[in-house]
Amino acid sequence: CSLKGAGLRGALLRRARLVGAGMWWADLEGTDLEEADLRHANLNGACMEGANMSGADLGAAALAWTDFEGTNLEGASLCDAYARGSFFRGADMRGADISGAFLDGADFRSAQLRGTEGTPAVAPPVMAEHAERSAP
Repeated sequence: CSLKGAGLRGALLRRARLVGAGMWWADLEGTDLEEADLRHANLNGACMEGANMSGADLGAAALAWTDFEGTNLEGASLCDAYARGSFFRGADMRGADISGAFLDGADFRSAQLRGTEGTPAVAPPVMAEHAERSAP
Protein backbone atom coordinates (compact mmCIF):
# COMPACT_ATOMS: atom_id res chain seq x y z
CA CYS A 1 0.00 0.00 0.00
CA SER A 2 1.17 3.54 -0.64
CA LEU A 3 0.88 6.21 2.01
CA LYS A 4 3.43 8.53 0.39
CA GLY A 5 3.38 11.89 2.12
CA ALA A 6 0.39 10.88 4.25
CA GLY A 7 -0.49 13.02 7.28
CA LEU A 8 -0.92 10.49 10.08
CA ARG A 9 0.26 12.67 12.95
CA GLY A 10 -0.78 11.18 16.30
CA ALA A 11 -2.55 8.17 14.74
CA LEU A 12 -3.06 4.98 16.76
CA LEU A 13 -1.48 2.19 14.72
CA ARG A 14 -0.52 -0.30 17.43
CA ARG A 15 0.27 -3.75 16.07
CA ALA A 16 -0.52 -2.55 12.54
CA ARG A 17 0.71 -4.80 9.74
CA LEU A 18 2.37 -2.44 7.26
CA VAL A 19 4.84 -4.84 5.61
CA GLY A 20 6.30 -3.25 2.48
CA ALA A 21 4.19 -0.10 2.84
CA GLY A 22 5.36 2.97 0.92
CA MET A 23 5.30 5.77 3.49
CA TRP A 24 8.16 7.96 2.28
CA TRP A 25 7.90 11.58 3.41
CA ALA A 26 4.88 10.71 5.60
CA ASP A 27 4.17 12.79 8.71
CA LEU A 28 3.95 10.26 11.54
CA GLU A 29 4.94 12.62 14.35
CA GLY A 30 3.64 11.34 17.69
CA THR A 31 2.08 8.25 16.09
CA ASP A 32 1.66 5.12 18.22
CA LEU A 33 3.23 2.26 16.24
CA GLU A 34 3.95 0.00 19.22
CA GLU A 35 4.70 -3.55 17.99
CA ALA A 36 3.83 -2.57 14.40
CA ASP A 37 5.17 -4.76 11.59
CA LEU A 38 7.01 -2.43 9.23
CA ARG A 39 9.37 -4.94 7.62
CA HIS A 40 10.54 -3.82 4.17
CA ALA A 41 8.52 -0.58 4.51
CA ASN A 42 9.79 2.58 2.82
CA LEU A 43 9.93 5.36 5.40
CA ASN A 44 12.64 7.40 3.65
CA GLY A 45 12.39 11.03 4.76
CA ALA A 46 9.42 10.41 7.05
CA CYS A 47 8.89 12.41 10.24
CA MET A 48 8.63 9.96 13.15
CA GLU A 49 9.49 12.56 15.78
CA GLY A 50 8.19 11.58 19.23
CA ALA A 51 6.48 8.43 17.93
CA ASN A 52 6.07 5.31 20.05
CA MET A 53 7.68 2.47 18.11
CA SER A 54 8.56 0.23 21.03
CA GLY A 55 8.75 -3.40 19.94
CA ALA A 56 8.18 -2.45 16.28
CA ASP A 57 9.76 -4.57 13.55
CA LEU A 58 11.62 -2.38 11.05
CA GLY A 59 13.63 -5.24 9.58
CA ALA A 60 15.08 -4.40 6.14
CA ALA A 61 13.09 -1.14 6.09
CA ALA A 62 14.23 1.88 4.05
CA LEU A 63 14.80 4.61 6.65
CA ALA A 64 17.20 7.02 4.93
CA TRP A 65 16.97 10.61 6.17
CA THR A 66 14.11 9.69 8.49
CA ASP A 67 13.60 11.86 11.61
CA PHE A 68 13.37 9.67 14.74
CA GLU A 69 14.15 12.52 17.14
CA GLY A 70 12.78 11.67 20.60
CA THR A 71 11.16 8.47 19.28
CA ASN A 72 10.68 5.46 21.55
CA LEU A 73 12.37 2.55 19.75
CA GLU A 74 12.87 0.47 22.89
CA GLY A 75 13.07 -3.22 21.96
CA ALA A 76 12.49 -2.48 18.27
CA SER A 77 14.16 -4.45 15.50
CA LEU A 78 16.17 -2.49 12.93
CA CYS A 79 17.91 -5.60 11.56
CA ASP A 80 19.27 -4.96 8.08
CA ALA A 81 17.50 -1.58 7.92
CA TYR A 82 18.98 1.14 5.70
CA ALA A 83 19.02 4.28 7.83
CA ARG A 84 21.71 6.39 6.17
CA GLY A 85 21.68 9.99 7.40
CA SER A 86 18.72 9.46 9.75
CA PHE A 87 18.25 11.49 12.92
CA PHE A 88 18.02 9.50 16.18
CA ARG A 89 18.76 12.44 18.49
CA GLY A 90 17.32 11.77 21.93
CA ALA A 91 15.70 8.51 20.78
CA ASP A 92 15.25 5.68 23.29
CA MET A 93 16.81 2.64 21.66
CA ARG A 94 17.40 0.53 24.76
CA GLY A 95 17.27 -3.14 23.84
CA ALA A 96 16.83 -2.41 20.10
CA ASP A 97 18.38 -4.90 17.67
CA ILE A 98 20.59 -3.11 15.14
CA SER A 99 22.17 -6.22 13.60
CA GLY A 100 23.28 -5.58 10.03
CA ALA A 101 21.76 -2.08 9.96
CA PHE A 102 23.36 0.49 7.66
CA LEU A 103 23.70 3.59 9.86
CA ASP A 104 26.26 5.64 7.92
CA GLY A 105 25.88 9.34 8.67
CA ALA A 106 23.10 8.80 11.22
CA ASP A 107 22.94 11.20 14.18
CA PHE A 108 22.75 9.50 17.58
CA ARG A 109 23.52 12.49 19.81
CA SER A 110 21.82 12.11 23.22
CA ALA A 111 20.27 8.78 22.16
CA GLN A 112 19.77 6.07 24.74
CA LEU A 113 21.66 3.07 23.32
CA ARG A 114 22.25 1.08 26.50
CA GLY A 115 21.68 -2.60 25.86
CA THR A 116 21.29 -2.37 22.10
CA GLU A 117 21.81 -5.77 20.51
CA GLY A 118 23.80 -6.85 17.48
CA THR A 119 26.41 -5.17 15.35
CA PRO A 120 25.43 -2.78 12.57
CA ALA A 121 26.90 -3.29 9.11
CA VAL A 122 27.99 0.37 9.10
CA ALA A 123 27.88 2.76 12.06
CA PRO A 124 29.01 6.38 12.35
CA PRO A 125 31.73 7.41 14.84
CA VAL A 126 29.17 9.70 16.50
CA MET A 127 27.39 6.58 17.75
CA ALA A 128 30.28 5.89 20.10
CA GLU A 129 31.19 9.51 20.80
CA HIS A 130 27.82 10.97 21.80
CA ALA A 131 25.65 8.08 22.87
CA GLU A 132 25.59 5.96 25.96
CA ARG A 133 26.04 2.29 25.00
CA SER A 134 26.99 -0.46 27.39
CA ALA A 135 26.06 -4.02 28.13
CA PRO A 136 23.13 -4.48 30.50
